[in-house]
Amino acid sequence: MISKKLISIFQEEFKIDAVLRKKLLNNKVDIRLNTFQNWDSMKHVKLLIKIEKRFKIKINSKNENFFHSFKTSVKYLSKNFD
Repeated sequence: MISKKLISIFQEEFKIDAVLRKKLLNNKVDIRLNTFQNWDSMKHVKLLIKIEKRFKIKINSKNENFFHSFKTSVKYLSKNFD
């Protein structure tokens, strides 16, 4: 499942607790670049690199806008790589 693979990356990078993890997986909340704790541009680059490795994809100027939130990332990956 795409969302479970992705949540493990987010947990590693942002130290997400069990409550937030469950809410993200159940589509109850979303977290976004520059609005979530410590998700700044440097953390974003690290996150993108990990996503590329885990999903064996290339993130570039054509698709990078889909990776600014957890929900849009899941949606993009599910549509294109499931």
